[in-house]
Amino acid sequence: MSTHFDDGTPASNSCEAEATVFAEAISKVLKMNSSSKPKLWEPDPFDGSDPHKLCTFILQCKLNFQDHKDMFEDYTEKVNYVLSYLKGTALDCFESAILDPVKPAWLLDFDLFLEELKANFRTYDPVGKAEAELEGLRMHEATKL
Repeated sequence: MSTHFDDGTPASNSCEAEATVFAEAISKVLKMNSSSKPKLWEPDPFDGSDPHKLCTFILQCKLNFQDHKDMFEDYTEKVNYVLSYLKGTALDCFESAILDPVKPAWLLDFDLFLEELKANFRTYDPVGKAEAELEGLRMHEATKL
């Protein structure tokens, strides 16, 4: 006596179909995991103590965004990823905003978040800034002549 489902399909065919679908899914996962694509390193955590490391940290994060486009489809995911690699002073700087029920705009927009991160932790070079401003003034004066 063979067993049938309510729709008249033999139970053995249904089990075989499920097993085939399951086997195909496993095969697909194995192929994805064994791709020849190299795995990128995760970014070194940034603690804010050395502002010179900020550009490298941001670059490492962006490389991971490019490598895993499917994981970072919106800006919030990117912001959360970067936040997860902050520690020490850098994390402390953002802690109150993360915990506040009213989220600042930069917490939802990656470009604004980068501006906030840079504003707090990039190297400040007053001499370089002054030189750039003087150069801008010289160029402006030269165009007037």
